[in-house]
Amino acid sequence: MMQHPLLHPIEEAHRLTSTLRYWLQDPKRILKPYVKPKMRVLDLGCGPGFFTIALAEMVGEQGLVVAADVQKGMLDILNAKLERKPHLRNILVHQSSHETLHLHLKFDFILAFYSLHEMIYLEKIASELKQRCHDATLLLVAEQKFHVPRRQYHHILNVLLHEGFKIMATPSIFLSRAALLTLQPSA
Repeated sequence: MMQHPLLHPIEEAHRLTSTLRYWLQDPKRILKPYVKPKMRVLDLGCGPGFFTIALAEMVGEQGLVVAADVQKGMLDILNAKLERKPHLRNILVHQSSHETLHLHLKFDFILAFYSLHEMIYLEKIASELKQRCHDATLLLVAEQKFHVPRRQYHHILNVLLHEGFKIMATPSIFLSRAALLTLQPSA
């Protein structure tokens, strides 16, 4: 089966979890303002799990992290990592499809880090993300400055705004454009 051209190649997954990246974009430093113990978190487009393990440690045993990706190969890499960390029992590795997340949980925090630009059915996914939120859910979107053009980043945000999200802040993340969003209050 041919891989969709927008997806990060599985053969290059090691680039997503390099030591240099951990140094430049420390997951716990980036997520600390938003993730608390006992939260239910979605790591959307988790890839090989750059953020997943940090999220699991941050939410603790009473929290839950759903690590979702469309690529089985990325999830296989993440599962191999988790076999070496049996103490992390609060991660659900989940394969979604291009068109739907196949999830029915509500989340307190959703992380879409370097992933939304790869989604060919962005409008459908954005609509489904809205259904996975409650009034206080935070959604952190980040895209690479040099890989995702500014107009594409703004298109992603406009799709989310059209679904009823609002931008609360624009955090500074190295080499990234980022926005913290939440749902607009219901009328």
